Amino acid sequence: MVKIKFSAEAKEIYDFLKEQAPKSKKACMILNSLTGKLGIIQKNPHYGNPINKRLIPSYYEMKYSL
Repeated sequence: MVKIKFSAEAKEIYDFLKEQAPKSKKACMILNSLTGKLGIIQKNPHYGNPINKRLIPSYYEMKYSL
């Protein structure tokens, strides 16, 4: 099983969605979709299409220590 670690921005948004989900149908739908994808990624870390490393902007490499 893979451990998923959020960036500070992603954690803030995830917490906001969890807080808003009981009050907002849209937030609930987004949170359910996100939770489903997180489950898929935990079971299969190679899910999705690979991105060539040279295509990742250097800004993101520095910001997220890639």
